[in-house]
Amino acid sequence: MLGALAGGGTVWVKSYTTKTNVLDQHLLLESVLNHSAVKITEDNYSCNGGQLKTVGGVIASLLELNNHQQRNLLSYGCYNLVCTMSISDCKPWQESECSSRFLKFELNKEGKINSDSFTCFDTP
Repeated sequence: MLGALAGGGTVWVKSYTTKTNVLDQHLLLESVLNHSAVKITEDNYSCNGGQLKTVGGVIASLLELNNHQQRNLLSYGCYNLVCTMSISDCKPWQESECSSRFLKFELNKEGKINSDSFTCFDTP
């Protein structure tokens, strides 16, 4: 019982701590927002809803979906020159009936966004 309380308390506290690499994230977000008017091609757009088929429209939908929650479910980051911004309403105990929305894009070798690589997709 004591272990469960200690574990639950640790997870709760850790979920409210701040991250240390804020500068890199700030630069990434600023760079993505500079591309907000870029239209996402029909082949790269598989998101549901009435938002505009632009990078800014998808980011607005991610923020709107996140605003419906009590906690911040928005995540973003890059790995091997592929970056994503996403939100998921999947709870740890759910195996189905949850969904996620992703905005994916690629960086070139100089770390600049390839504006032709923006993709929006939902997962069931």
